Amino acid sequence: MRLFCCFNTLGFKLGGVESYYMRMYEWAKSNQFVLLFFMPEGCVIQEEWMEDFYRLNIEIALYTKMGKKIKIKSSIIDSFNSMSKDSLCITNSLDTFMIANEIFRVQAEKIRILFYVLHPYAVQLCRRKMVNCLLAGHVLNKIKQDYLVFMDEETKDFAKKCYDKMDFSKSRIIRLGMDIPPYSSKQRKTIFYKNDFSILTIARLDFPFKGYISGLIDTYVNLRKRFNNITLTIVGDGAGKTELEQKINHISDASIISDIHMLGYLPYNEIQKYIEQASLFIGMGTTILDSAKYGVPGIVATAYQMEDYAAGFFHMDYTCIGRLIDEEGAKKYRFEELIEQIYAMSEEEYLKTCGDAYSLVHKHYGIENCMEQIMAMDAKRKIAPSFGITLFYNYMLPLWEKLKGAGDD
Repeated sequence: MRLFCCFNTLGFKLGGVESYYMRMYEWAKSNQFVLLFFMPEGCVIQEEWMEDFYRLNIEIALYTKMGKKIKIKSSIIDSFNSMSKDSLCITNSLDTFMIANEIFRVQAEKIRILFYVLHPYAVQLCRRKMVNCLLAGHVLNKIKQDYLVFMDEETKDFAKKCYDKMDFSKSRIIRLGMDIPPYSSKQRKTIFYKNDFSILTIARLDFPFKGYISGLIDTYVNLRKRFNNITLTIVGDGAGKTELEQKINHISDASIISDIHMLGYLPYNEIQKYIEQASLFIGMGTTILDSAKYGVPGIVATAYQMEDYAAGFFHMDYTCIGRLIDEEGAKKYRFEELIEQIYAMSEEEYLKTCGDAYSLVHKHYGIENCMEQIMAMDAKRKIAPSFGITLFYNYMLPLWEKLKGAGDD
């Protein structure tokens, strides 16, 4: 059997990483892989994803870390005996990469194990540079060419800042793969001529990471003072939901409140109809790509802020699907000025913008092309266990969390 598996220490929640994993699982299923998902004992698969797990027949494997040793069901391990070459394992953190290498120690020559950096902070153990360099630097230096993959220039540049003495020039960038449907200029023309100008954002309501939504609401209130046909739709759920609802309820104009639609969580396969009806999308990460694949112009929001900063338009820079607040270019624009540019476009300008967004995502983010690049990686040699990473995750981090908890009490 050819095995395709992914690891996540947080289980399978609602977010961009999980959405990308599911797209990769779809690709793997269509290419006759057997599917497996690894997570620590005690983690959960969020209910909204279970239908996809059943549909694709993704088996769930739970593991327990015991010092340097990793315990996993013997039945799962026994199934590895029938594994064929060209199996593939995707990890998204330093600890899951090391855990995967330990789990597949015997089958090392049959399976590629990649560390796919899907968030800038994934290359860190913690925020202390000295700890990172001391405990994780030698591992990254060893894997940087054949095992390490970055999702974009931003994540790669962040790694360079964290490990400034390390050369990542030969590390690959493989962009987030998407299933790209056929483009319909007729549909975008219909949207251009509809009565309302609809702004859409889709995000896990996790603040301050996705705090831009708070700034977007302020921007929307200001725009409505001049343009009364603009609507705002927010799709997502999370800890920040109550905060947003309170913010909206404090808006003094009832007509503005009535045109802000909070839809909560929607399954991934139901999001398409809302994207297709949008005049403009604002967000970051995979949602920017989701909008572009239907030809919807996208404004790239800046992360870790509660204001309205943006890095620009996706159709002007396809490499940028997000910026951290302290990065160069993160505060380059404000939502209002970019929204007004799209709002003021002629039919010809708007349709060209829509077509440009679609062309770029089709060329650079097609799932087939991305997975082809991943399968071509030479990552079949086993990486030896890292005492430093094991020490941090299994002893230092739990102790720090325990001490912090005691302090909070």
